[in-house]
Amino acid sequence: MMCRFLPLIYAFEMKLVWKVQEAPTGQFRSFEKRGWPTANYDDGTPAGHIRCDDDYTSANVKTGKHAPLMLFVADHSVGRDPELKAKHGAFRWRKAKSTFATLKEAKEALLVILEKNSQLKPAA
Repeated sequence: MMCRFLPLIYAFEMKLVWKVQEAPTGQFRSFEKRGWPTANYDDGTPAGHIRCDDDYTSANVKTGKHAPLMLFVADHSVGRDPELKAKHGAFRWRKAKSTFATLKEAKEALLVILEKNSQLKPAA
């Protein structure tokens, strides 16, 4: 009987889970800004996050009426070297070179960056 194994690429493939910060509530909610989405791997390890000068509101996201979006990617290659890990922690945030007009573009860009730069992903 022949046994077939999946390639290692598929064995360590992690799915991204996107979450948006809860809308501010309470007495001082007008002083707080709602954060833009963050992406984590299945195990809760950070993968990336999106920043914008404007508040996150679903109406602005749907119409695209917001400032350009900045994408930050978690670089986990820093955590593999004990000396760098002691200095910077388990990962380091890296800013993408370009900005994005829509949330969909920013999310797709994160997937492309992680696909082309596997060293940014956490060690399996």
